[in-house]
Amino acid sequence: MKRKWARYFLLIPALLVVLVGLSAASNLFFPRSSKLVERLSAEEKARAAEVIHLRQELGNEVWPGFGDAAIPLVLYNEAYAFLLNYEGEPPIGWALPRSGEQQGTAWEPVPGEEFLGGPYYRQRLVGDVTPQAFCVRLGDQWAASMTTYEWSRVRLAQLMKEELPSWLSPVVPFFLVTRLYIGDTDKYVSALTHESFHAFVGLESERRLIQAEEAARRLEESYPWEDEANIAGWQTELELLTRAVRASSREETVDLVGQFLTARAERRENNRLATRLMDYEQRREWLEGLAKYVELEAWRQGATAPDYSAHPAAAELSDFHGYEGFETAWAREVDQITRTAEDSGDTRFYYSGMAQATLLDRLMPGWKEGALTGGTTLEGLLAAAIDA
Repeated sequence: MKRKWARYFLLIPALLVVLVGLSAASNLFFPRSSKLVERLSAEEKARAAEVIHLRQELGNEVWPGFGDAAIPLVLYNEAYAFLLNYEGEPPIGWALPRSGEQQGTAWEPVPGEEFLGGPYYRQRLVGDVTPQAFCVRLGDQWAASMTTYEWSRVRLAQLMKEELPSWLSPVVPFFLVTRLYIGDTDKYVSALTHESFHAFVGLESERRLIQAEEAARRLEESYPWEDEANIAGWQTELELLTRAVRASSREETVDLVGQFLTARAERRENNRLATRLMDYEQRREWLEGLAKYVELEAWRQGATAPDYSAHPAAAELSDFHGYEGFETAWAREVDQITRTAEDSGDTRFYYSGMAQATLLDRLMPGWKEGALTGGTTLEGLLAAAIDA
């Protein structure tokens, strides 16, 4: 018996050599650039078509008016930005909400190409100027902006290669790693729906959107990300939010929400958090937390709406699964809430805001009316919900 197990152990180094060899071989076929650069591939068009289709069919269930809004898409790869679902003649370039800076040049129709029966547009990117993953203003319209799915994976691999030791990079299976991080078409559609909601907020409440971006520009560097007491307080808040999201009864939910609000007030008081930094927290939860909520709620609607059928082009994609992985994705996202307390950046606001929005669905029906255009905060709405 001992000799038999010894033989098995001797096989381990051989298996590791084989796995390393297979990983290195797979990297020989990993793309170094987008398959198509000067136009969108059929797969990228299919993903964009599903983003629009999902929003138009189920968007009003996700957020009142979201499905009815006219929201163009700006997708970009390593060399070109593409404008889709835009009515009329596009203005020159785009404007960034945070700085108001005008970027880009004139759009031109992509020769010989169509998207959903009409033209789509492109412009060559110059230097490192891109529309970024957020939303941009095109004249008096707002558009969602994000990288193409293919370029997202290629660029991630490039960044990882730059960071990894030279001896390790050749054997990291980038096909697998980038797929795990970026996800499949289902996740990409939900992520672009997140950015589409930012554009919707621009249409509904441009002033509040710009104020939230200005708050980040002015205060992000002065926020006490690394302060241990602040981190500890956030950890308590996020744990209470997680427990509230998982609660099985209204009574338990209300109790945990009350504890969360108390813990938040204590953290701010004990750490003498300046009013402007409290405002920063609230604005980022409102902006990014609501978009994160919409990202996941759209995925849930796609998975559960009984009569929903995906766009035919998307349904043909090998990595599109009809949103059937939502429950797994949701459990993973809820697990992630408490892990963001030590992040040196505003990721925690995505999750704390998303959790508060989820709780408002349970505790305050109709809470979305006025949530974009009024001056309320998510924590303010929660306080009103448990006092009602």
